[in-house]
Amino acid sequence: MKTRGLVFESLDLRGGASPNDSTLFDRSRDKNHGTLVNTDYQQENSGLWTLRYDGTAYVNIGVVLPELANTKKGTWMTWVKLDDATPATSANIITFGDTSASEYILMQITTPGLLYCALNIAGVGQWRLDTDASVISDYTWVHLALIQDGVAPVLLVNGEAVAQAFVLATNTTAWFADCAGIDNGRIGCFNYNAGGNIAFITNGNTSHTKIFNYALDKSDADGYFQEHMGLFEKG
Repeated sequence: MKTRGLVFESLDLRGGASPNDSTLFDRSRDKNHGTLVNTDYQQENSGLWTLRYDGTAYVNIGVVLPELANTKKGTWMTWVKLDDATPATSANIITFGDTSASEYILMQITTPGLLYCALNIAGVGQWRLDTDASVISDYTWVHLALIQDGVAPVLLVNGEAVAQAFVLATNTTAWFADCAGIDNGRIGCFNYNAGGNIAFITNGNTSHTKIFNYALDKSDADGYFQEHMGLFEKG
């Protein structure tokens, strides 16, 4: 698969270098290793190790921000499994925020099970996009992707651009280069506007998280889904 522009790819091996290691290794050439906080590992039926979240766990991926700060395009993707497909509170999957202000870019599963992505600048919403229907089932792996091509973002579920609509479309071109204050990155929770770490994934898993600093073609995004589909179908 293409790796151009890949700035983060999680290496989900139990314990990393040692059983007590708190490092989530980045397989990209940039080695933007994340930091595990309260995160455990869980082995799937396929033998694959994945990251497990209990409502207090997350991965700090702020180290990747220097490679994203000036970008106008990008792609996020990850495999996700929730015990409850309609979580009591929104489950934040990948987020980048301003610790002290209402500025962020996020991907989350909402309480009805929709895939929702949004971008806020200095307290003002620029775009908000969600799927028309639930994208996830209890205890079932799903591949989620967000592609910003510099014109408008699009959401992909299991490699397909499912039915979706903008809730807000003030400026659909907005991306990291338009956000002056973003200073943190998370997998599994959300940190912005002096609120600390909130809206955690409660009872769920992620695996094979990838972040690119350019827009993948939809066919390439589908290729990443197809590449590991067999592993997660057994999960």
